Amino acid sequence: MSGVATLDRFSRIAPLGLRLRDVATAQIAAGQFEVSAAPPGGTAQILARNGRAVWIAFRLPGLRDADLDPASVGSVPVRSYALSVDDPLGDFLPLRLDISLPHRGLYDWDGWSALPARPLAPLCDEVGGDPCPGALPLFSAPARAAPPGHAAIRGQLRRLDDDAPAAWTLIAAELDGTAQGLGLADDEGRFAVFMPWPEWPRANLSMLSPPDASPPASAPAPSWTLQLVAYSALLPPFPVPSLPEIMGQLTMPRDLFASTQSPSEPLAPQLLQFGHPLTVRTDHTPTGPSSFLIMAAA
Repeated sequence: MSGVATLDRFSRIAPLGLRLRDVATAQIAAGQFEVSAAPPGGTAQILARNGRAVWIAFRLPGLRDADLDPASVGSVPVRSYALSVDDPLGDFLPLRLDISLPHRGLYDWDGWSALPARPLAPLCDEVGGDPCPGALPLFSAPARAAPPGHAAIRGQLRRLDDDAPAAWTLIAAELDGTAQGLGLADDEGRFAVFMPWPEWPRANLSMLSPPDASPPASAPAPSWTLQLVAYSALLPPFPVPSLPEIMGQLTMPRDLFASTQSPSEPLAPQLLQFGHPLTVRTDHTPTGPSSFLIMAAA
């Protein structure tokens, strides 16, 4: 049997590879998302997911095979593409980002360093780590069920000036001055912030006998006091804003109100009770109790 002769060999790199990170859990998201990249005015190219939850574009309109030669990367002019990520199951909000390709290695957004670190803590998979290392963030949709082991804080934001939805506002939940969860409102101002249940207070732990037993029925469920902080650039509901527009809001804190009657009252720290979701709203307005959480627009 004669050997097989290799007449020619050609290698090429993929112009784009990326991972997605669930902001609620800080884990890589491996859902069946719809991920695409499109040149300006061109047709979108659908990305494929491999077994390691990496989304890959093997070819893109406007890039030739010669542009993807490993020896050429770094010298080939980059081209702009519009990245879109959508979740057909509705657990995550859409992601939009303009990116320059080809890109060697997993794509990593370079805008984190310009943002305040305090509200970004929930996006880090370790204490003191970088936000969303090696991945792009996906925020939870308001109707998503709480991930196992996580508390849920829900509400719907309205602007004080015109009662319009406070679309695409970021909401951080802080415990003892440290952000434990970060959520994003949708185009109607609805949001869900998920955070891991905090450690139980020692008073509750002492009631457990043996140590791994459930608390007795008469034992009160532990509770914690959370501070909610809103960040908003007063973005319009449509179109879906880009990742830099969304994350750039972290430099724009906004007041939240418990009462908009004169004199107005800021939203007080909220009590989170173990095993129960927390729904936040503005209790007093000139027209009575509100089902919305009112946010300052100036």
